[in-house]
Amino acid sequence: VHAYVDQLRQKGENVVLLDAGDMAEGQPSTYYYNNVANKDEHIVGRTANYMGYDALGIGENDIQFGEKIYKNRMPKWFESPIVCANAIDIRTGKPMFQPYAIVKRGGFKVAVIGLTSPNMRDWLTPIAYEHIHFEELDEAAAKWIAEVKANEKPDLIIGLFHIKSSTVKELLSKVSGFDLVMCGQDHVGFCDYVKDASGKEIAVVQPLPRCEEVGQAKLHLKKRADDTYDIKSTIER
Repeated sequence: VHAYVDQLRQKGENVVLLDAGDMAEGQPSTYYYNNVANKDEHIVGRTANYMGYDALGIGENDIQFGEKIYKNRMPKWFESPIVCANAIDIRTGKPMFQPYAIVKRGGFKVAVIGLTSPNMRDWLTPIAYEHIHFEELDEAAAKWIAEVKANEKPDLIIGLFHIKSSTVKELLSKVSGFDLVMCGQDHVGFCDYVKDASGKEIAVVQPLPRCEEVGQAKLHLKKRADDTYDIKSTIER
């Protein structure tokens, strides 16, 4: 993945590199740095920082290890922000993670809003997420799209979701405002256009996991007379 992304950057492409989460679990080296060499530089953080990610999502396999990992350690691993708008810290009433990130590329301002699956309440032991309340996806999406538009005025809004592509379809039928969705959770490849609540077709890309595929969206923005943009996309995985 790094070799491919590096080629794009060397060509002068305006690359925004994202991952939808489950970074803290999945192979023996990750377990080792989580639980044995937990004071050393984490292999996942070192790798992600080297590759130059712009934002990272959060998944159930990050939350399952409890607050000591997802809150106390993971944010220190990465130079890039972890974004998730609908995991709310019960103690503060605020998002446990940064709800969105702003990335500037090629003169454009890109907002990346993160969401994760509330269904992890049914998959994990309650002690793993004892301090988290998971807001419903449509509620959180509508709130943070409005917040981002009002406060950041981005040229482009990307959804970075740790939810299944079938759930993305359901979510988009209830909200509008996203220009692109990059997602991953159920290990099923998906690459298509889905209509949102306004009838606009939104590109949705979910590549296969563990670097089997790279999901890619090429976006071309053309400014309109009112200073908004007409966005055309081509997608592949």
